Amino acid sequence: MKTAYLIALPLLAVTLQLTGCKKDEVTTPDPTAPHYGTTQTLGKGTARTFVKLDGNENPDEVGIVVSESALNSLPSDMAELVLDLPAEGSKTPFKHAYVTYMPHGHEPDGIYNLPHFDFHFYKITNAERLTMTPDKMDEIGKAPDAAYLPANYVSAGPVPMMGAHWVDATSPELNGQTFTKTFLYGSNKGDVIFYEPMITVDYLKKATHEHIAIKQPQKIAPAGYYPSAYAIRYNATDKQYEIVLEKMVNQ
Repeated sequence: MKTAYLIALPLLAVTLQLTGCKKDEVTTPDPTAPHYGTTQTLGKGTARTFVKLDGNENPDEVGIVVSESALNSLPSDMAELVLDLPAEGSKTPFKHAYVTYMPHGHEPDGIYNLPHFDFHFYKITNAERLTMTPDKMDEIGKAPDAAYLPANYVSAGPVPMMGAHWVDATSPELNGQTFTKTFLYGSNKGDVIFYEPMITVDYLKKATHEHIAIKQPQKIAPAGYYPSAYAIRYNATDKQYEIVLEKMVNQ
């Protein structure tokens, strides 16, 4: 019995030591995990922004998340959401996101009059956006220098509180095909102020993981990390749809 007791003591000490080590272990956070903005309600679900950084703490993705429950319970009337961006997006030019859900679409009739989302990523603050009042349509509609818009982008007209919209004239929906998704640039007073993926509800619901190149202008201002592509994807783990500006390039 005494021998067994003497053997048991070292084993007990080892066990306690290992237990203590487990308690002292520190889990290192994943530096590439998404950082989320403030959550807002949409239908019976939510929407929010996020930013992902790469291993060097530079922007890798800037996106908007719409929960599956939101997409399955959209309101019958137009919905607008102003979404703040987390501080981790400070190396990008983007200041906030403005999402509009259009249950009946909008003009021009026969093209964009399908239920869809306008996902605006703004390079100005929300307060600045709100200064674009209806009495300033001429200055809102002032065209940027051609070098600041991609080739073949043409005016889709100014909109108060949003800005002038510029659309790719070669887009499928402008050439006889049904609208599913498109990418717009926006401006105010001749300056490019937003990037905008515009996506129908039906197309978003069918999303898996798609990457689409963004046509680039010759010049960009101000300097910062800008996307060269955008993604439309479904995150089955978190049950959410993600609209993402990605493949950032420091310009």
